[in-house]
Amino acid sequence: MKETIIGLILGTILSVILICIFPIFDNDKKDNIGEVGVIDNVVDIHPSAYDYTTIAKEITHGKTTDLEKIKAIYEWICTNIAYDTTYSIYHADECFDKRRGVCNAYSELFYNIAKSVDIKSQVLKGKSKTRNGYIDPRGHAWVCAEANGRTILLDPTWGAGSVSDDDVFTRSKNIWTWFDVDPRIMVFSHYPNNEEYQFLEKPLTYKEFQTLSYIPAEVSQHNLDIDKIYQLARNSSMTLPIFYGEAQNQNIILYEVPLCNSLRIGEYYNFRLNLVNPECKIAIANNGLYTYIEEFTHEGLGMYSIRYMPRKEGDVMLCYYNNERDRWESIIGYNVAPAKSSDWDKLSEVYPLSHPDIRSVENLYADEWKSAGVDNFRLAELIRRHNVSKLPILYSGYGQYLKIIDIPMTRELQTGRSYTFRFAPCNDRQWAIIEGTSTWHREWNIDDDGVYSMTITLKNSGDLKIATNVEGTSFYTCIGYEIQP
Repeated sequence: MKETIIGLILGTILSVILICIFPIFDNDKKDNIGEVGVIDNVVDIHPSAYDYTTIAKEITHGKTTDLEKIKAIYEWICTNIAYDTTYSIYHADECFDKRRGVCNAYSELFYNIAKSVDIKSQVLKGKSKTRNGYIDPRGHAWVCAEANGRTILLDPTWGAGSVSDDDVFTRSKNIWTWFDVDPRIMVFSHYPNNEEYQFLEKPLTYKEFQTLSYIPAEVSQHNLDIDKIYQLARNSSMTLPIFYGEAQNQNIILYEVPLCNSLRIGEYYNFRLNLVNPECKIAIANNGLYTYIEEFTHEGLGMYSIRYMPRKEGDVMLCYYNNERDRWESIIGYNVAPAKSSDWDKLSEVYPLSHPDIRSVENLYADEWKSAGVDNFRLAELIRRHNVSKLPILYSGYGQYLKIIDIPMTRELQTGRSYTFRFAPCNDRQWAIIEGTSTWHREWNIDDDGVYSMTITLKNSGDLKIATNVEGTSFYTCIGYEIQP
């Protein structure tokens, strides 16, 4: 009897020791991802009446690694499960039957299918933030999984598509946006109830999550400096550019962009990207002024770069052309800070016609003036020297027939005043100055270099034209003025 009591006591002590060393888990909480940092599943998974082994093996057929299996399961769910806009399907089994569900159903379905092929995963619950900063009070669910010794963060609900304000589900054209999202990016839109599941050395506080800028998951799909973006985003004094997630696609991989919200006129900024699809059209738009891919430096193998300088106040957008929608769409957006006088001066050193004082001049058709021998720097200098508000008209395509040396730079001339016109013709045709409707001047002085010059005193109001008979006997206007009485 004494031995029995002692045995019971020893057995009890041994049981307590074993329980302390080896905690007892139920079947839904026994998965431990271990080295990758995911502890036991603290989220209750609704009991399932189904064996998902058959569908799991079909989905993952031919996949050999855990990562390949996880991708296959994620893809199957994103392409086969629609969002339940009645907000009534929360469990995996009903979600599988009806092929729709809310975020918890999406996540539990992933968990059950993955578990059937020995993939360790976990449903994470917490708060989510949309692009406009809205935090849904109902909460959200997503998934993490173990693959090849690291943690994969994924959101099959958001990957599948989106729901409009009038509860219409639209399936995503790029499901991979929300697959394998970098933890340093995921945390700005998905805040887990347990901070351990941020997988960050220094987790964000919920207050930070509420106040810091939203960063779209698409950033993870590029070769940008994610750590720099993460550090800047956590620095409340820094504001990042706007990343337009819907416009991003796998045809474009960003390698370098300005990681600030505001750009300055007169300053250079580096853009570097890879066009996976060489047919993809890229441009930088600055308040209606476009810099197309042809102006970028082609480094080879689809890599393009440019040192870009904003030239107008307003905004700057890195864009791509959406052929389906037949329009340009933004990838990244910046604002342009109000320019100081010194900013405009720096800009003028590179783009002389972009200064507001010059840009406001009428008939400023730089290409036509350049074809007539007046480059942008000389044109800007002449405009300033003569205090011009309205240039004469160079008719499209006819500036190529002469090289301007010295002509009146204002569109409006005055009767009773004398004006000198000097240019070098680029053809062997006849030239004339036509004053009004009937007065022709053909008395050119031609020097040894073939330069034509003439000084005339204007007598008639109306039009004044410098014209040449480029075709047969008909004269065509190359430069046009208005004569004021």
